[in-house]
Parts: sequence; structure tokens; C-alpha cells
Amino acid sequence: MNYTKTHIKVWIAVVIILVLVFFASGCAPARGPYADGRFQGTSAGHYGDLTVEVLIENGNIQDIQVIKTEDTDGILAGVINVVIPDIINGKSTEGVDTLTGATGSSQGVIGAVSEALAQATLQ
Repeated sequence: MNYTKTHIKVWIAVVIILVLVFFASGCAPARGPYADGRFQGTSAGHYGDLTVEVLIENGNIQDIQVIKTEDTDGILAGVINVVIPDIINGKSTEGVDTLTGATGSSQGVIGAVSEALAQATLQ
């Protein structure tokens, strides 16, 4: 059979597309261990109860918002910027350290998120 340059280019393009489709299909995020939805948890912060709302999508933690607190904005800002991303990136509160200088608020957020995740845990 006599293959022209056009035939060869078409076959190479087809092979490249198939390889890309094969690899792209494996790139979908894995389903996490939690039920989808919004879950709230409350725990003691530094100056009083602290409540968070945890957003779960595709079984994974997507967002955490502090929706009620007695703690000061200045102290809580560090917790929001450090502790919450650690929880989201780690997909759990396990092993998340408290923030120096904001230990009470950190513990409150970690405890409240743990409570919310307990509600979202799939059986």
C-alpha cells in the first residue's frame, strides 16, 4: 500500500488525539469520602462559640466559611488564611496544626470543621 504524507499525518493526529483522550479521562478528580452539601459545625473558639459552614462537592471539601464567631477579626484572619487552606488541601482536619498566637481560634475552627465533616461522612 502506498501511503501519502497526508495519510501519515492523519494517522499521527488520530494517535495523538487518542492518547490525549486516554490521559484526560484519568484526570477527573477522585470522589472524596464525604456526602455533597453544606454542613455546619460549632466548637469553642477563643472568646466563645465559633460556627463554620463546610461546602462539599464531589465528596471533597471545596470551601470553609466562618459564619459565626466571638473571636476578633485580627486573630481570625490568620486562621482563615492558614488553617482553613490546610484543612482544604489536606482534605481533613487530621494533622492540621494550630496557628501560633491564635491557638484558641485555630482549635475552634478545627473542632467546628471536624463536627461538620462528621455529619458529612458517608456510611
